[in-house]
Amino acid sequence: MPKRKVPVGTPKNAETDVKESKSFAKYAGLALLAAFVAVALSFRSSLVSQPALNQDIVVARATPDAPQRLRWNVTCDAQYQPAKGCTPSQCARVLRDNFVSVDEVQQLRDIAERIMRSGGGSGGPTIFDLNSGALSKGDKFIDLYTQLKNGGQPSPFSEPDRLLLLEVLERVKAAVVDEFGVAPSRLWLTTPTFFSRIRSDAVAVTMNDEYWHEHIDRIAYGSFVYSSLIYLSDYGTDFEGGEFVFVDGQRTHTIHPAKGRFHLFTSGSENVHYVAKVTRGVRHALTIAFTCDKAKGVDDFLSKSRF
Repeated sequence: MPKRKVPVGTPKNAETDVKESKSFAKYAGLALLAAFVAVALSFRSSLVSQPALNQDIVVARATPDAPQRLRWNVTCDAQYQPAKGCTPSQCARVLRDNFVSVDEVQQLRDIAERIMRSGGGSGGPTIFDLNSGALSKGDKFIDLYTQLKNGGQPSPFSEPDRLLLLEVLERVKAAVVDEFGVAPSRLWLTTPTFFSRIRSDAVAVTMNDEYWHEHIDRIAYGSFVYSSLIYLSDYGTDFEGGEFVFVDGQRTHTIHPAKGRFHLFTSGSENVHYVAKVTRGVRHALTIAFTCDKAKGVDDFLSKSRF
């Protein structure tokens, strides 16, 4: 098989409609990558071309006969920085259905859609980072929090919104602790934490709109050790395409997104993955990730949204 080439680069002309704060400036060169959710903020790109594959295994379908709770172990790569009580000793992929309720899915979707009405990516993907307030708008990003604050407008989150987001965050952290035996005090939320929306009716405008390339989260984001997705729409009903695909040599393992489905995996090269192109409809997801490096952790991911 030919050696895969990894193009590296970030957008050079990301601008904001308002003066950027230091915390937002680091997101001005956001790269949209195909992560669990398919779209990501990143300083570096770790895209690789998709190989010719000879076998695809659908691990979890969108409409199973019964709710699923799956775990399959994989061998960790050797690049994890040792962190006592946090670094995975056994890498894995985990899936839990009904991780969030029907009502919670709807509330999370409502939050995302309400916020994204203030922006919208021109090339298909739209992302909103809850930590920084970075929101896709056209082929750039705006700092929504600063824009609203300077305009004398209220925070985009109501108190029930905040309570739900914090509850979901704690639920995800508890799942990481449960599945990987991590000490809670050694695990920190890391950035970005973001909603993603991918529309099928838009053509990619920039390289960063091409969310369907393979990548590795630990390389793409730098701080990720445990990656997770919560799906907010149904494969086959709300959209076609958009499957989450692990690449294991000449074999792929595919997960169909489904409302309320939670997907957790270690972020190293043992879990190379991509999201297939969305061919019909709109795909929604929420990405939450954790790190073992306190310096890269976030104490209050909604702090900037309070004004």
